[in-house]
Amino acid sequence: MSRRKNSRTRKRKLAEKAGFRSGLEHEVVKALQRDGVSFEYETIKLSYIKPETHHTYTPDIILPSGIIVEVKGRWDLAERKKMLLVIDQNPELDIRMCFQRANTKLRKGGKMTYGEWCDRKKIKWCERRIPPEWY
Repeated sequence: MSRRKNSRTRKRKLAEKAGFRSGLEHEVVKALQRDGVSFEYETIKLSYIKPETHHTYTPDIILPSGIIVEVKGRWDLAERKKMLLVIDQNPELDIRMCFQRANTKLRKGGKMTYGEWCDRKKIKWCERRIPPEWY
């Protein structure tokens, strides 16, 4: 059976029904809830400027420690550029990434992974589950 490119998975449909934008966000939040961690989900908007235009960014998770976590499955070039702008323009905030798979290559045939890219940009990251020391 072939799948259409934009068809939503059952997991994503359940996540959207629960108020999340992706199945991975829903999975990460459920793990935090199981661990008894209080957190906020998409409760603030941060301003950032692309050259000549103004935008807002809504972080996925804000932990009690004040750490902001962006949860990503697929992370394309536009999203990476946006995160660099947000991080650079909000230096007082601790913004980190949580990937579905940190060893995913940035592009087909490329060598660099999401995790390696973050290491190079000095962005802290985790895979699938937020480490308790971040709480």
